[in-house]
Amino acid sequence: AAAAAPAALSRAAKLARATPGVAPASDFAGAAARRGGYGGGGSTWGVDARQPEDLAAQQLRDVAARLAAPLRAGLGSCGPREMAIAVWAYARLGVAPPGDLLDAISAELLSWGKLWDAQPQHLASLAWGMARLGRGADAALFSGIASAAARGLGAARGEDLSMLAWAFAKVGR
Repeated sequence: AAAAAPAALSRAAKLARATPGVAPASDFAGAAARRGGYGGGGSTWGVDARQPEDLAAQQLRDVAARLAAPLRAGLGSCGPREMAIAVWAYARLGVAPPGDLLDAISAELLSWGKLWDAQPQHLASLAWGMARLGRGADAALFSGIASAAARGLGAARGEDLSMLAWAFAKVGR
């Protein structure tokens, strides 16, 4: 079940990216405020006044939130690829995972040298996602990502290097 959670999160994020009008959560509240909110003045006769794209975006974010528990429970069986996909998907959806999921992912990646097994693409996705989710204070994780990325520099694509550079600049490292 835990290994399926990152894949489901990734599909939700890709669906959000491919769906016209579905914006990250940070854009969701602003759009609601511009239309007068979702209750009281924004709703008539109990009918939800949200636009269809807002409903789709909220449903995707709800799915992402529900996938956190099985992912957290099975982190020990996830590899760096699955954890990077999960972090990337939460960041792409603009949803901070509930609870201590990011702390648990960081601790799991730093244990047993899992970062050393990560491909450059997964390191880039992990760094980008953590930076987007405001996790720049996780010095141990970013140091581990930097070390692992330096080892695999020759195999990195331009896109991976760009994502890594952006993430490290975003968190001031």
